[in-house]
Amino acid sequence: MAQVDMRYPQIAKYTNTSGAETYSLGMAAGKAMSGNVQLEYDDASLYADGAKAEGTKSIIGGKVSLMVDRLSMQALALIGGHTYSAATTGETPTPAKISVKTSDTPPDVGYGFVDIAEEDKVKKYYAIIFPRISFASPNAQYKTRGKSKEYQSPTIEGEMLPDVDEEVYVKTEHASAAAALTYIKSFLSIT
Repeated sequence: MAQVDMRYPQIAKYTNTSGAETYSLGMAAGKAMSGNVQLEYDDASLYADGAKAEGTKSIIGGKVSLMVDRLSMQALALIGGHTYSAATTGETPTPAKISVKTSDTPPDVGYGFVDIAEEDKVKKYYAIIFPRISFASPNAQYKTRGKSKEYQSPTIEGEMLPDVDEEVYVKTEHASAAAALTYIKSFLSIT
């Protein structure tokens, strides 16, 4: 099966209150350009009589990266634990603002996207969900325009953490991309 498309990244704040997991403040994280998932393992070996007698590999988490076309100020505030103030209108209008402080602590978030694969010329649609991720605010790169445009896009990097059920990610198959997106939004409590 060949992966052919990634779409609709979604994020929501993760909260665990005495084992009850909830999601809030969910939103689109931009338009997906690329993503990477790398599981990390605890590799334990037992040696006896001068040879390896037992071995095990256990998933302990992993790394996730997501490149999007743009990251809204609201999404940046959510993943970075920053303060966002919406623009106001009226007699004294104020612009939208994000305040990034050294004391900001990124919250854990849930993250999901739609994966489209193809097998024997038949498309398959999957919801890929990471129930608990600790993302960091992306670094920014700015350039002046030369003779031609050169697009700069943010990459968000994070660490997979196990949820209360010890899941680090979930993959479900659906009949369409829309059905997979609906599942992700339901999982992350996005309305």
